[in-house]
Amino acid sequence: LGSAHYLAQPPAALPLGRTVQVVNLDMIGSYSSRRRVYVFGALAGQRATALLRELDDAYPRTRFALGGHSVRGDHHGFHALGIPYAFFWTPDGRCYHRRCDTAARVDYAPLADIAALASALVLRLADEPSVTAPAPAAGGRAGGSSRR
Repeated sequence: LGSAHYLAQPPAALPLGRTVQVVNLDMIGSYSSRRRVYVFGALAGQRATALLRELDDAYPRTRFALGGHSVRGDHHGFHALGIPYAFFWTPDGRCYHRRCDTAARVDYAPLADIAALASALVLRLADEPSVTAPAPAAGGRAGGSSRR
């Protein structure tokens, strides 16, 4: 709901034409299930992918896999407009949206590391002088203006 509202009514202070990357964290508390966090949307050629590879050594306890697509989630509407995304997710086939999906099963230390990694990515993207918003997708509203 939040992302759909944002896309329908972007704030004047941050129009979609200045959005250079979406970083989405969802279901990141079940790291022990597969001992990795998946970062969908971090594809070859995207600046976020290169930055995540550079940040890898700073987070030795967190294994992550880059690439792939996710067809649903808060990032999807941005992706449809051609705005790149990095969707952090830890799969848990046993308890995903089930009764056993409780706070007692959350892997808090890895969750904190994943949040720190995503935060570092956002800070690095914000400090990049060369990062510009993508050209709009067909029928989209994303602009090609510089973020600075």
